[in-house]
Amino acid sequence: MLQTKDLHINYSEKSISFPNIDLQSEDQLLITGRSGSGKTSFLNALGGLQTPSKGSVKIDNVDLYALSQRDLDQFRGTNIGFVFQRPHFISSLDVISNLKFSQYLVKKEDEKLIYSLLDKVGLLDRKKTRIFELSEGEKQRISIVRSVVNSPKLILADEPTSALDDESCENILELIRSFSLENKSKLIIVTHDQRLKNKFDDKLDLDALSV
Repeated sequence: MLQTKDLHINYSEKSISFPNIDLQSEDQLLITGRSGSGKTSFLNALGGLQTPSKGSVKIDNVDLYALSQRDLDQFRGTNIGFVFQRPHFISSLDVISNLKFSQYLVKKEDEKLIYSLLDKVGLLDRKKTRIFELSEGEKQRISIVRSVVNSPKLILADEPTSALDDESCENILELIRSFSLENKSKLIIVTHDQRLKNKFDDKLDLDALSV
């Protein structure tokens, strides 16, 4: 499970406090908010990428920010998968090498799983294609594969659809949600993309909380 308590993040001119959340396995939460509402920082704090000024983030009762940096890096790589608005890959490497590298970082090797996931997103035939040769939609599908390639307990997605057309938006959202359910992973998406607002039962609007 994922639990946060009294989470605060300081900026140069202000401090933002965030509501406590408590997610169980397979829960899916949509967090919305305008630019400057702190939603990306909130997501980064949940994923161990941005140390909060106050409060705690626990995944299966492990307090992320009580870990050493080395242990946090290892825990994050094993238990948390990220999908970013603009996917970050080693552009000179091909698809399969990028995915194997993600497993290598956590001392895992499961090529069969990688092939299976690529097949599910319809990109098995692109496994030897270098990243810079892919379309934006293809890169985002590969990003989703990478987010689940280590069977994480939590998937965090930051604006995964905002740069995509309507059809690609629907496809990417369905892929993320289906992989989350298949893997029994918790899923949190942060976005300002209004097309997603009616797709989730559990929603958190940071704009409403700041009123």
